[in-house]
Amino acid sequence: MSNGLNDLFKKNPSLFLSTHFFNTQPHNGLAFVNGIRKLNLAFSGTFNGNAVTEVQPARQNRSLFSHAFDAYYLPWSQGRVTSLQLGTAADYFFTAAITGCRLIIGAGTQPLIEHVDGGHYSNNQMDTMCNQRSTGHSALKRYWDNGAFYATVVIGKRQTGGWRFYAQSFNYNSTLPLQVDQV
Repeated sequence: MSNGLNDLFKKNPSLFLSTHFFNTQPHNGLAFVNGIRKLNLAFSGTFNGNAVTEVQPARQNRSLFSHAFDAYYLPWSQGRVTSLQLGTAADYFFTAAITGCRLIIGAGTQPLIEHVDGGHYSNNQMDTMCNQRSTGHSALKRYWDNGAFYATVVIGKRQTGGWRFYAQSFNYNSTLPLQVDQV
């Protein structure tokens, strides 16, 4: 039930992420819709011993909609850089899966987040974009998937004084626990 998963996630996002694989871009209507969304978490099976949790837009079903929570969602877009300014209108943030793309996290309490399509830009072009955006911003953070990981999802939680971000990386060929890092 969405209410139970929603509550578990909101209680301790880092712990939840270590045991629940997030699927943020299934065929569920999330793709390509940028901004604040009313979301529900839904169990959709297991993978390598971890629960697979879909992040779904809340439907107008009264019982499910009443337990939904507001979150910023940043999709990817082929051949483009998508961006989203985080603020105080929602306490959570999700990206679409990052599979060769780069995610640029801006500085400050209301950071600008940019998802750079890795299928369109070369690594050198993406590095240049990251470096240009970080010039003069010592607190700017950059994150992208790399190494043996198939994909990374970045999740944010708004806290007093700003945002805390977590990256959940996974590889379909691995039986290791999910890697969850604070970004």
